[in-house]
Amino acid sequence: MNTQHHQPEPPGGDDAGEQLLEYETEAEPEPVEHAQPLEALRTEVVRPVVTVPTVPHHVTCSTAVVRSDVAGQNVVQLLPADQLRVRASIIVSDQPVVLAHSLQQAQDSRNTAAGTPFPNGAYVPASATASSPLVVTQTDPLWVAATSVTPARVTVIVERRSA
Repeated sequence: MNTQHHQPEPPGGDDAGEQLLEYETEAEPEPVEHAQPLEALRTEVVRPVVTVPTVPHHVTCSTAVVRSDVAGQNVVQLLPADQLRVRASIIVSDQPVVLAHSLQQAQDSRNTAAGTPFPNGAYVPASATASSPLVVTQTDPLWVAATSVTPARVTVIVERRSA
C-alpha cells in the first residue's frame, strides 16, 4: 500500500504567498535624487557677536551710613573687589558723599572740608541718584567718604554671578 501524504495547495495556487492582501499595496521605490552642490556664499564679519552668559545671578542689598564727625564712620568700604560682580547700583540719600577707588583717596582731608569745594573722588550730591541710580560695572573695590556731620545713607544693590 502506497500512502502519500499530500499537502493541500493554498487557495490561489503556488504563488499565493507572493500575492498582496487587500489592505497591502505594493511599495514603490522612492526616487533617488542626487544632491546638487550649492554655490558658495561670500560672507564678511562686520562686528563681533555679543553673547550673553546664562549663569544664574543673585542680588544682595545693603546700606552704609557715613558721617564725618565719627571716627570709623567717616569712610566705609562700599564694595569689595569681586570678580563675580556684574553690576552695582548706588543710591545716595540725605547728604552728599565722595566715592573713591582706594582707602587713601577716600581719607583725603579735601573730602571733609566745609562745603567740599575740591573733593578727591567722585562727588555725588544728595538725592542725585534717587530717580536714576549710579551703576557701577567694574569689579574693583569702591569706598565712600562722608562730607558732612549729618549722617548720609548710601544704598547698594549688587548683582553677582553664581560661583
